[in-house]
Amino acid sequence: MSYNNIAKKIREIREGLNLSQRELAKRMEVPQSTVVRIESGEMNVSAATLDKFCKATGYALEFISTGDQESLVYEVCDYILDFCKRQMGQDFDVTNMKLNKLLFLVYKEYRNKFSTLFFENNFRAWEHGPVYLGVYHKYRDYKNEVIKTGDSYYGSLNQEQINLIQNVLQSDDNYIKSAYQLRRETHEDKLWIEARKKGENELIAFL
Repeated sequence: MSYNNIAKKIREIREGLNLSQRELAKRMEVPQSTVVRIESGEMNVSAATLDKFCKATGYALEFISTGDQESLVYEVCDYILDFCKRQMGQDFDVTNMKLNKLLFLVYKEYRNKFSTLFFENNFRAWEHGPVYLGVYHKYRDYKNEVIKTGDSYYGSLNQEQINLIQNVLQSDDNYIKSAYQLRRETHEDKLWIEARKKGENELIAFL
C-alpha cells in the first residue's frame, strides 16, 4: 500500500474515532506536529511510529497496511442497537459494555458456524470482559450511560448474517440481560480467560 494511502487511512481512523490530532498525539506520546506532518504527507511513517498508532487506536497493523475498509463491524453494531431498541422499547438499556459483549457473542457464533471471520478481529481481553477497541472508542463518551440511537446503516448485511445476529440475541434472551450479567458470563469464556493469562489488553484468539 502506498504511503499516501497509509496517511489517508490514519486520518480516516482518527476522524472515525472522533479524535483530534492533539488527542491522538497524546495517546501516541508524540508531538502533535508529528501527527500533522503524517496526515499532510510531509513525513514518512516509520515502523515504530506506526506501532504507536496501532496501540493508541486499537487497530491491527494488517488493517492499516491494506486497502480493506473496516465498516462491517459498525453495521453489525447498528443492527444490534436497532434490534434491541425494537424489542425492548422503553426498557432499552444497551450501554457500551453491553454492546461489546453482544458483539463478541455474535462474532464468536459466526466463527463457530462458518469457520471464517465475520469482520476483522480486534477483540481485547479487558478487565470487564471482551472489548472491540474501535467500537469502544466510538461510544466511549457515553461511559456507562445508555447509547442514544440515531441514523443507522446495515445494508451490507445479508439475510443469513441478519438471521445469525437475531438468533444470538434471542438465544437465552441475551439482549435482555444486563451489561453486568453479560460481563459475568463472558468472564467464564475460555477465549477471554486464555487471553487474560497473557496480559492486559491482549488480543483474543479465536481458534
